[in-house]
Amino acid sequence: MSAVISTIGPVFGLIALGYFGRRFGLLGEAAVRGLPDFIFRLAMPVMLFRTIGNAKLPDVAPFEILLSFYGAIAAAWLAATLLTLKPLGRPLEDSAGIAMAAAFSNSVNIGLPITLAHFGPKAAPVLALIILTDSAVLWLAATVHYAATEPGERASLGGLIGNLVLRLSTNPIIIGCVAGLVWQLGGWSFPAVVNTMIDMLAAAAIPGALVAMGLALSSYSLSGQMPSVVAITVLKLVIMPLVAYLIASKLLGLPPLEAGVVTLLAGMPVGANAYLFAASYDRAPAAVSGAIALSTPLAVVTLSALLILLGDAPR
Repeated sequence: MSAVISTIGPVFGLIALGYFGRRFGLLGEAAVRGLPDFIFRLAMPVMLFRTIGNAKLPDVAPFEILLSFYGAIAAAWLAATLLTLKPLGRPLEDSAGIAMAAAFSNSVNIGLPITLAHFGPKAAPVLALIILTDSAVLWLAATVHYAATEPGERASLGGLIGNLVLRLSTNPIIIGCVAGLVWQLGGWSFPAVVNTMIDMLAAAAIPGALVAMGLALSSYSLSGQMPSVVAITVLKLVIMPLVAYLIASKLLGLPPLEAGVVTLLAGMPVGANAYLFAASYDRAPAAVSGAIALSTPLAVVTLSALLILLGDAPR
């Protein structure tokens, strides 16, 4: 249990620092605007570049890792769509936003530090594989879902997908992951001075990202939409990681490291990109915002349970 606390505690402690720092006025509007820009445009891409560039590729076929993760996403997505129509009584048009929230993990802000802290650098290639693909796959799925359910949608599917490709190709996080993979395959190295700069930037990425996450949480609200908020949270924190674990560990028999990373990432709270999607198309943004606000603190409990289930980290 002490190992779980040592993994989870610092992560959520820094998130709380950002949250209460904003609430009590210690961190002002300049920090809300400037810190995320520095972290996600510079420090985090550099950290991912360094981590992936120095990591060894996993022996397990990428297909098995992706099948485990996206099998869990498909289950959460289908369940969210069905819940939108019946128990929640929401219009079909809201199902894309609800499903996106139930399936989109906070893989970067919270997933990276917890997974690397628990599994070590050997987890980096599996992390990279999922981070490189999940934004593209989920944004594409949600875009198609939206286009199929929205009456009178004017934008063509081709136009929506074109915007998606542009968004992803200019995403600094994805650029950092791709650059790290290319660097590793090339076997290149930097001069000592550049390596020191990279190390210094990389060291700021994870703590800065966690404080930035706390700042962002201070703007999310739990008011209203509680049935939808609870449904999304249960699907994201309980159902999705359980399905991922069953597929990865029991069905496909992945090694403990790969199965553990897939399960842990599947159990992360709702990612901010889900809110960006819901707000962009005005489909259940209040419910998605509330799910982020609820699932993030609750993840302290559910992720601790997952780490106990997974046992000691294979290294």
